[in-house]
Amino acid sequence: MCRGELLKDDPAYRRGQRVWWILLGAGFGATVISTILMTYYPDAQADPLSVPGLLSIALIVLAYGGIVSALIYDWRKVKPLRTAAEAAVSGMSDKKVAQILRQDAEKEARRKAQKAEARAARRGVRNTRHE
Repeated sequence: MCRGELLKDDPAYRRGQRVWWILLGAGFGATVISTILMTYYPDAQADPLSVPGLLSIALIVLAYGGIVSALIYDWRKVKPLRTAAEAAVSGMSDKKVAQILRQDAEKEARRKAQKAEARAARRGVRNTRHE
Protein backbone atom coordinates (compact mmCIF):
# COMPACT_ATOMS: atom_id res chain seq x y z
CA MET A 1 0.00 0.00 0.00
CA CYS A 2 2.76 2.45 0.92
CA ARG A 3 4.87 1.16 -1.97
CA GLY A 4 2.72 3.13 -4.41
CA GLU A 5 3.32 6.37 -2.52
CA LEU A 6 7.08 5.80 -2.56
CA LEU A 7 7.08 4.94 -6.27
CA LYS A 8 4.88 7.89 -7.20
CA ASP A 9 7.63 10.28 -6.13
CA ASP A 10 10.44 8.35 -7.86
CA PRO A 11 11.34 9.98 -11.21
CA ALA A 12 13.02 6.80 -12.49
CA TYR A 13 9.82 4.84 -11.88
CA ARG A 14 7.64 7.48 -13.55
CA ARG A 15 9.99 7.55 -16.56
CA GLY A 16 9.95 3.75 -16.69
CA GLN A 17 6.17 3.69 -16.61
CA ARG A 18 6.02 6.30 -19.37
CA VAL A 19 8.36 4.28 -21.59
CA TRP A 20 6.38 1.12 -20.84
CA TRP A 21 3.09 2.78 -21.84
CA ILE A 22 4.63 4.21 -25.01
CA LEU A 23 5.95 0.80 -26.10
CA LEU A 24 2.68 -0.90 -25.25
CA GLY A 25 0.63 1.81 -26.96
CA ALA A 26 2.77 1.66 -30.09
CA GLY A 27 2.30 -2.11 -30.22
CA PHE A 28 -1.46 -1.90 -29.82
CA GLY A 29 -1.67 1.02 -32.24
CA ALA A 30 0.22 -0.95 -34.89
CA THR A 31 -2.18 -3.85 -34.33
CA VAL A 32 -5.21 -1.60 -34.82
CA ILE A 33 -3.75 0.03 -37.94
CA SER A 34 -2.93 -3.39 -39.40
CA THR A 35 -6.48 -4.60 -38.71
CA ILE A 36 -7.98 -1.49 -40.33
CA LEU A 37 -5.65 -1.92 -43.30
CA MET A 38 -6.76 -5.53 -43.78
CA THR A 39 -10.40 -4.46 -43.49
CA TYR A 40 -10.09 -1.88 -46.28
CA TYR A 41 -7.86 -4.08 -48.46
CA PRO A 42 -9.21 -7.63 -48.12
CA ASP A 43 -7.22 -8.72 -51.20
CA ALA A 44 -4.03 -8.20 -49.19
CA GLN A 45 -4.78 -11.40 -47.27
CA ALA A 46 -4.72 -13.40 -50.49
CA ASP A 47 -1.67 -11.57 -51.86
CA PRO A 48 0.74 -10.81 -48.98
CA LEU A 49 3.34 -9.49 -51.44
CA SER A 50 1.15 -6.54 -52.40
CA VAL A 51 1.87 -3.17 -50.82
CA PRO A 52 -1.03 -3.36 -48.31
CA GLY A 53 -0.09 -6.97 -47.52
CA LEU A 54 3.55 -6.13 -46.86
CA LEU A 55 2.56 -3.07 -44.83
CA SER A 56 0.16 -5.15 -42.76
CA ILE A 57 2.82 -7.80 -42.10
CA ALA A 58 5.34 -5.11 -41.14
CA LEU A 59 2.83 -3.54 -38.76
CA ILE A 60 2.09 -6.89 -37.10
CA VAL A 61 5.83 -7.54 -36.65
CA LEU A 62 6.17 -4.02 -35.21
CA ALA A 63 3.20 -4.64 -32.92
CA TYR A 64 4.63 -7.85 -31.54
CA GLY A 65 8.01 -6.19 -31.16
CA GLY A 66 6.51 -3.27 -29.24
CA ILE A 67 4.44 -5.43 -26.91
CA VAL A 68 7.25 -7.90 -26.20
CA SER A 69 9.69 -5.00 -25.73
CA ALA A 70 7.30 -3.43 -23.24
CA LEU A 71 7.11 -6.65 -21.25
CA ILE A 72 10.89 -7.10 -21.26
CA TYR A 73 11.45 -3.43 -20.36
CA ASP A 74 9.06 -3.73 -17.43
CA TRP A 75 10.75 -6.92 -16.27
CA ARG A 76 14.31 -5.56 -16.55
CA LYS A 77 13.94 -1.87 -15.61
CA VAL A 78 10.71 -1.22 -13.70
CA LYS A 79 10.27 -4.39 -11.64
CA PRO A 80 13.55 -3.86 -9.72
CA LEU A 81 12.25 -0.42 -8.68
CA ARG A 82 9.03 -1.97 -7.40
CA THR A 83 11.00 -4.66 -5.57
CA ALA A 84 13.26 -2.06 -3.95
CA ALA A 85 10.25 -0.02 -2.83
CA GLU A 86 8.62 -3.14 -1.41
CA ALA A 87 11.82 -3.94 0.51
CA ALA A 88 11.98 -0.37 1.82
CA VAL A 89 8.38 -0.53 3.02
CA SER A 90 8.85 -3.91 4.67
CA GLY A 91 11.81 -2.47 6.60
CA MET A 92 9.77 0.45 7.94
CA SER A 93 7.89 0.52 11.20
CA ASP A 94 4.12 0.82 11.19
CA LYS A 95 4.47 4.34 12.56
CA LYS A 96 6.74 5.40 9.65
CA VAL A 97 4.36 3.85 7.09
CA ALA A 98 1.43 5.70 8.68
CA GLN A 99 3.43 8.95 8.57
CA ILE A 100 4.21 8.51 4.86
CA LEU A 101 0.57 7.74 4.10
CA ARG A 102 -0.59 10.77 6.10
CA GLN A 103 1.90 13.06 4.29
CA ASP A 104 0.76 11.73 0.94
CA ALA A 105 -2.90 12.28 1.86
CA GLU A 106 -2.11 15.86 2.93
CA LYS A 107 -0.23 16.52 -0.31
CA GLU A 108 -3.14 15.12 -2.34
CA ALA A 109 -5.63 17.27 -0.39
CA ARG A 110 -3.52 20.40 -1.08
CA ARG A 111 -3.34 19.51 -4.77
CA LYS A 112 -7.11 19.06 -4.96
CA ALA A 113 -7.69 22.35 -3.12
CA GLN A 114 -5.41 24.20 -5.53
CA LYS A 115 -7.20 22.61 -8.46
CA ALA A 116 -10.58 23.63 -7.04
CA GLU A 117 -9.35 27.20 -6.49
CA ALA A 118 -8.08 27.40 -10.05
CA ARG A 119 -11.39 26.05 -11.34
CA ALA A 120 -13.33 28.58 -9.24
CA ALA A 121 -11.10 31.40 -10.50
CA ARG A 122 -11.72 30.36 -14.11
CA ARG A 123 -15.46 30.23 -13.49
CA GLY A 124 -15.32 33.68 -11.93
CA VAL A 125 -13.53 35.03 -15.01
CA ARG A 126 -16.11 33.41 -17.29
CA ASN A 127 -19.02 34.82 -15.29
CA THR A 128 -17.66 38.37 -15.44
CA ARG A 129 -17.27 38.17 -19.23
CA HIS A 130 -20.98 37.51 -19.75
CA GLU A 131 -22.22 40.34 -17.57
